[in-house]
Amino acid sequence: MPAIVTLIFFLERGRAYYPLPADALAVAAGAIALERWLRPGRRLLAVGVLIALQVSVLALAAPIVVPFYSTRHMISSGVWKIAFFKDEIGWPEMTAQVQRA
Repeated sequence: MPAIVTLIFFLERGRAYYPLPADALAVAAGAIALERWLRPGRRLLAVGVLIALQVSVLALAAPIVVPFYSTRHMISSGVWKIAFFKDEIGWPEMTAQVQRA
């Protein structure tokens, strides 16, 4: 069921984090099954694979999570059309306005 919920959100172009509550159930069930499947000899291999997977996910998510483009660069390169980046345009100016108020 969580896979279907995630697929529907992606097909409807929802935010990637919207189906996370449904996916948490699948992750918990998978963790229990993995723990039962792993024998002591396999655990070290599994930890290595999981660390490599986590590093690759962080490398892919870094441009979305850490806004390292300036607004001028985002507009000139066309990156601003991506929804995650588009939502960041104008925030520094608005926070400065709120701070002055």
